Amino acid sequence: MKFFALVLTFLMGVSLTSCIDEGESSTAAGSIVKVVNYMGTVHFEGANGIKYYPTTASLATVESTYKFSTSSNVAYIYFSSAVANTSSTGQTTDSYTVELTYAVSLDSKTEMPSARGASNDSVSTAPIITLTAGGSNNVFMMDKQLVLGATYYTSKLHYFTLVYYPEETTATSSELNLYLRHNSKGDTSKDATSYDYVMSNLAFMPLYYKAFDLSQIIYDFQMNTGKTTFTINVETQESSMGIILDDATTKKYTLTYKEE
Repeated sequence: MKFFALVLTFLMGVSLTSCIDEGESSTAAGSIVKVVNYMGTVHFEGANGIKYYPTTASLATVESTYKFSTSSNVAYIYFSSAVANTSSTGQTTDSYTVELTYAVSLDSKTEMPSARGASNDSVSTAPIITLTAGGSNNVFMMDKQLVLGATYYTSKLHYFTLVYYPEETTATSSELNLYLRHNSKGDTSKDATSYDYVMSNLAFMPLYYKAFDLSQIIYDFQMNTGKTTFTINVETQESSMGIILDDATTKKYTLTYKEE
């Protein structure tokens, strides 16, 4: 319930819009970003390469008000204003100084069990509906962070875990297999989905978008295979009819990872 209380605090003050385009200034916008924390200095990077530099005061405010941690890997940020930065020669750069009004981590858990059924393995208690709400495949990489948009019935925060079994990877493997586990925490509500929430207001991003750090998983795969370009498979259990896991079917989403 703490998350919903923090979102309610935010909703009382502002409604959200989409992210800004390259080369523009904006009075209000939001974006899914990587969090870059280097020697105590924090900035954010969008999937389009744009960098956002928060003012010290506004960063401190979202840390205090929304309990935002700058040690997060991926976050959703919203800012009330963005001023395009210029280079020493006066040229506009793809970076902005922003006044943050909201920031929330999208990080979720990854596990690498030694075998299925190991103590740190994870199992689903409910299916999801889809990873393709809105007609697009909502699975993408931000460096070594895998981000996905999961639609599922919900009335509170659920647990999501992405599982990788190292035993499945051999020297000849060309595909890295991941398994999305969904724990509904006993939630049986079918009044709304995570997609409904985020479409009503983007402050609900953590209900829909989940980010998973694949750094150690990719390292393990590459150490075993020597490959720098390979397919990543994300396996889900899905049902559009309800919340019963026995009704679910297995679906696989694929994307290509290439070492930069």
